[in-house]
Amino acid sequence: MTAPVQCSTNDDCSEIAKSECVDVTCNCVSGYVIVVGDYDVTTEKWRRGCRRRKLFEVAPACRGDADCEAAVLGSYCDGVRGWCLCRAGFVAGRSLNASCARLSASTCSTDFDCSDAIPDTRCDATGSCQCDVRMADDGTGTACARRPIGGFCRADADCTVPGSHCGSDARCECTSGFYADTASPACVRRRVGSTCRATLDCSDAFTGSDCVRGACACRPEFRTIQDGSGCQRRRIDDDDAVCSNHSDCATTFVNSVCGGDLRCWCLSGYRPNVERIGCVKRRRLSDPAPCRDEADCSDAIPNSGCELPTRRCACPAGFRADRTTSGGESRDLCRRRIVGDRCSADVDCSAILSAACDTIGVCACVTGYGIPTSGGDDCYRRRVGGEVGCETDRDCWESIQFSFCHDVRCSCLLGYMDVDNGTTCARRKTIIGLGLFV
Repeated sequence: MTAPVQCSTNDDCSEIAKSECVDVTCNCVSGYVIVVGDYDVTTEKWRRGCRRRKLFEVAPACRGDADCEAAVLGSYCDGVRGWCLCRAGFVAGRSLNASCARLSASTCSTDFDCSDAIPDTRCDATGSCQCDVRMADDGTGTACARRPIGGFCRADADCTVPGSHCGSDARCECTSGFYADTASPACVRRRVGSTCRATLDCSDAFTGSDCVRGACACRPEFRTIQDGSGCQRRRIDDDDAVCSNHSDCATTFVNSVCGGDLRCWCLSGYRPNVERIGCVKRRRLSDPAPCRDEADCSDAIPNSGCELPTRRCACPAGFRADRTTSGGESRDLCRRRIVGDRCSADVDCSAILSAACDTIGVCACVTGYGIPTSGGDDCYRRRVGGEVGCETDRDCWESIQFSFCHDVRCSCLLGYMDVDNGTTCARRKTIIGLGLFV
């Protein structure tokens, strides 16, 4: 063990920083302990120095509270064990054992003096530990917590509680759609039934809501989700699309009425839209929405009907699907078949009077019938001199025996006359003696 350095004045101890002459021996000043290094052969002396005392250091033992306070602010000397400890209410640094920290107490000289003991702290200009700007004293003086709702702030980033921001009064507040939970430092999203002062308090939390008599409620066209966390748009074919009068439906689903089963129905000729939140006019026979009755189809697509059992709109027998455009929008319609339209069976031509599907697959007038020269869509029986014209003799004699085609009209052969309203040519009779034909 090296001998202590002898002295008579403090100047004799100048080679040892932070030392003084006490009882003719150089000793470290209060708060410091002697450290002996290696031997200096040049000066033939042991290198000595004084370093700051640390917490929990057993040897050399502390000499009193002042010895510890001078080394680590906020500490005292434990007389039993002879080491420095932090005073009650102070937190010891975790890595260097060189600081005792308490919020707003003057115990620091660097930020590390604070953060090593209390996370999220810094040393301010007065030498006191303070919570970072986004944190606040949790009330114990020994820990920082997220800045609470109502705490002062300068920017939104200062308010770290989820769902909060810096309000116009420079205090943290919950954003619209949230409310402050008094039981914990949190902003809670509003639910159906939560208190509110304005519609935005609710609608910013979940769609389809209003503030009704001080509580969040779903609008009429929405329903409450089972867990109450929000509102879900009603669908016209949902079980909850119930009604008691037409206005219940009109405010919820456009173009709808209250049906006989007290559920909202689309108006006749309308179907649910893709989202099923309203009704639109039927425009296509191919629409997948089932029809309720004949009018549900014909009110939208002329001449169509509701086909069973598929409950799809379809053209009836004798009609074919066609498309028309009006006002820039196209829609289907069922057009009555006419002579010359394609067909696959006689029923396809059933809307044309006296027509059938011929061997080449087109609608044609049956034998003995034709279209009047004045026009029309139906087939009428040929008559001598009638409106139904002809092109060949065969057109006439197939239906009227002893006739032929003359000037696009059927006429009886010479010696014959028309009878039975022009449907028959009968031989004329001669009155003997007079030479007359009757």
